[in-house]
Amino acid sequence: MTQTRRNIIRQSLVGSAALGLRALASGIPVGALQLMQIPSAHALDLAAATQKPQYLLLNLSSNGDPFNANCPGSYDATQPGIFNNPNGPTTSYDMTPVAIQLGSQQVKAAKPWATLPQWALDRTTFIHHRTYQNIHPQFANVMSLVGSSRGPMGETSRPDDIASIISYALAQPSLLGCIQPQPMNFSAPSVKYQGQVIQRITPSALKGLFADPAAAEKQLRTLRDQDVNKFYTILKSTGGGAVSPSQVRWLDEHAKSQTQVRSLSSDVIQQLGTLTGLDSNLQTQIDAALLAFKLNITAVATVSIAFGGDNHNDAGLTQEAQQTYQGIADLNYFFTKLQAMGLTDQVTLANLAVFGRTLKQSLNAGRSHNLNHHVMAITGLGIKPGVVGGIVPADNDFGAGAFDSRSGMLAAAGDVPVEDGLESAARTLGASLGVPQTVLDTRIRRKNPDGIDVAVGKSIKSALAV
Repeated sequence: MTQTRRNIIRQSLVGSAALGLRALASGIPVGALQLMQIPSAHALDLAAATQKPQYLLLNLSSNGDPFNANCPGSYDATQPGIFNNPNGPTTSYDMTPVAIQLGSQQVKAAKPWATLPQWALDRTTFIHHRTYQNIHPQFANVMSLVGSSRGPMGETSRPDDIASIISYALAQPSLLGCIQPQPMNFSAPSVKYQGQVIQRITPSALKGLFADPAAAEKQLRTLRDQDVNKFYTILKSTGGGAVSPSQVRWLDEHAKSQTQVRSLSSDVIQQLGTLTGLDSNLQTQIDAALLAFKLNITAVATVSIAFGGDNHNDAGLTQEAQQTYQGIADLNYFFTKLQAMGLTDQVTLANLAVFGRTLKQSLNAGRSHNLNHHVMAITGLGIKPGVVGGIVPADNDFGAGAFDSRSGMLAAAGDVPVEDGLESAARTLGASLGVPQTVLDTRIRRKNPDGIDVAVGKSIKSALAV
């Protein structure tokens, strides 16, 4: 790879090659490097969160996979007429309902779900809600919470994708302090950051940042020494009591030591060298996303894991069964890599699609679009396991019902009406990742009947560990 090409890749990844690499080498966030200024204690207090900040791997689908039809909460429903996948023990992909444990709660789901590690199931919640979108191009609407997302300061003129709301918040110096505030998109449908489509990045492009490990190690050490020394010089020259103890502590906590830089070079850079699979291979993309988290480039990476696809004419729901097995296998790969890389307490997994699929049997044996039912599954340290909400009759089919945010139980008079389910799922995801409540209140809003912009949705307490 030529130096010019490598610089282009660096710029596409982090906006500024110099700043990005300096942040990576020193541990000092880009925002502080741009200003050459340590955040004040007041700024840190404003960003305080109750949950340990987490990175997020977000699985996105504009196909509207039948994920919702076979996961926990869809096999336990007491509503007559729900059509679960008919593939049984005599087929290659057995979708028979089996009992699985989500913490202390026992639920039913299609058989492949029972192959996930118990530790992951014990950190997973399944939130049944609606997207109210019924065609594929409306995926962008779902990402911007169907009009309920706002800009960084709550601007109605700058709606943002949920992925970018989260990545922007967590990239702040007092949380994860990532190199860039934008998500990294490896294979998902269109993802936007403050109105701009994020260019997809390939695993080989990420690997190309450090094509020469020896030279990269030397460069990182040099950049680290320059910037850390500059910041300590600033502290010394300010003097006179103007520097607060919290600012000194901030620098000590963020600044990497020379030993840490060598470890970064020998560990992560060597791991980047192992990215040998095709860029189109999902497991290679998962590897690259986890290494991007290790490098602290971004707080959010997006991929697309198939769970049945656009299966209108899926005779016998065979495609649905096959892709569900493959999707679960991809999740098992992710959880295995998470453990191998020591990231089980640092990375959360979630999914979001444009809509779910119909739950009533159709004449053509496939499933159609279902604007009334979608399931967001979240697996992470900040999650309390279980099922939130449930299924009720809707529009000659079935949809998600209202529920109580404290118990997670289906409740017609619950404090989360069906109209607020998507926003509540998004808020719960953000809260589980350590996004401060004040940020969620500012960025997830809707105009009420009086035309006043107000915070909308609730963080679902029954789904949160804290």
